[in-house]
Amino acid sequence: MKEEIMELTAYCGLVCRDCLRYRGKVPDAARTLLSEMERRKFDNYAEVKMKFDKRFENYAVFIDVLRKIAELGCDKSCRKGGGCSSFECPIVQCCLEQKYEGCWQCDQRASCNKFDFLQSFHGETPKNNCAYLHDNGFDNFIAHKQAFYIWDDKERTAGKPSE
Repeated sequence: MKEEIMELTAYCGLVCRDCLRYRGKVPDAARTLLSEMERRKFDNYAEVKMKFDKRFENYAVFIDVLRKIAELGCDKSCRKGGGCSSFECPIVQCCLEQKYEGCWQCDQRASCNKFDFLQSFHGETPKNNCAYLHDNGFDNFIAHKQAFYIWDDKERTAGKPSE
């Protein structure tokens, strides 16, 4: 169990299994909905419907956003090349260069600006999780980690994957 948690803990201290993208139902549902709408030629329906309901004038935008949601899916942890490691993440690059398992091994993590791009989604969670890991290791980490997203509450993420 400890090795699984270590594998699912990203270099920044976030736990991949709590991410909406990681093996997420939302991207899967978006792909299913897109497929069904294409199969049923819903664009033709929307074109006629917009004459009676102006909200359907935004159908193309809706489909564009739905396609982006469908692309959010991720089936590999950060450590296995998924998630943030699918682009040039400064945290991943730094940890690999320094040969760190994660930022919790770095003495400069509290003042590090490489976390800045995570702030709008995760607040201080990555830094706080790294501080916990630095002080306590992976023992009981799942019970003590902070909420993945700033809009999550601790009860949703403590000890269990997102749904």
